[in-house]
Amino acid sequence: MMINHTVILLSFLFMLTPASAAFGSEDEGRGDLPAQQKALAERIEMLKHEQDFLLFQKTAFAADSKYLILSLGDGRGQFRYKNKILKDVRFKMRQRDAGRLKQGVVILSGKIESPPGRQALIFGKGLVLLIAGGRTAFTDVPVLFLGKRDFNSLFYALENGAQAYILP
Repeated sequence: MMINHTVILLSFLFMLTPASAAFGSEDEGRGDLPAQQKALAERIEMLKHEQDFLLFQKTAFAADSKYLILSLGDGRGQFRYKNKILKDVRFKMRQRDAGRLKQGVVILSGKIESPPGRQALIFGKGLVLLIAGGRTAFTDVPVLFLGKRDFNSLFYALENGAQAYILP
């Protein structure tokens, strides 16, 4: 009999208590929803870039080719073969080119072998590598400047069709 009274009392109290108070407010998480959606969209974008980079490394490893990874954030690059680092390089970028380079793959489309000090590695319409200190005629394409030794190492090691991956 005592159990019946307890059940009736609990059910009566439950009916008096609003559902939102019993299970939490519906509006509790709605204020943060746009911020959460923005954070999730940024996370998805970051994961897509990471997946793209990993797929690039996988294909470069399978193709048995040399490739270049350029990290714009710290001004460093790595010349690699499979998973081995063959050479670490440092580079500088023109101030106006800082926002123009996008993350992703660029392919070496040509080499300019003009007089010493004026050589260039051209990666399509997206990037040009030059020896630091030289004047450039490339005004509409982002340019990275490397030291003479680093540039010469890359110039003679890379062949047309070689790939480079640009990291932010």
